[in-house]
Amino acid sequence: MELLQKKTENRVEDPEKRKRLLYLLHMAKEDLHWSERFYRNFLDLNFRVPTAAALSEEDLMGLLNFIMKEWDWRPKGYKLDKRKSSQVEVLKKRIIQFIPQIKDGEARFNGLVKKLCGVDRLEWCYDANKLKGLLAALGNIKRKEESL
Repeated sequence: MELLQKKTENRVEDPEKRKRLLYLLHMAKEDLHWSERFYRNFLDLNFRVPTAAALSEEDLMGLLNFIMKEWDWRPKGYKLDKRKSSQVEVLKKRIIQFIPQIKDGEARFNGLVKKLCGVDRLEWCYDANKLKGLLAALGNIKRKEESL
């Protein structure tokens, strides 16, 4: 599991970008429930550093890419990869097919998207769980209107 590390020579690093990368690394550590001991050993084994603060910006990016690939970790709000986005696209298509089946569908739909998905447009929602909730809500509305 040895990572290849790249040395940066005479390169100016952006302190804000570095801070974001460190933040993401610590988010991954918490989300993956790594113990402090495991985390420190991981850094020492792969990079020979006691803390992530000692890593270069390039090493931090490589480490985060490795974690995202090997542990299948993504930060919250990260756009989904192709495997998961196909589910999102199918849900969006099903939701769009529901709109004409509901009275005042377009106007009601925009409000539901904003309320349930937290975005102004359906195209901006990449969370499969929120889309499933929206689809369920549209199905409930359709059933209630049919029973009246």
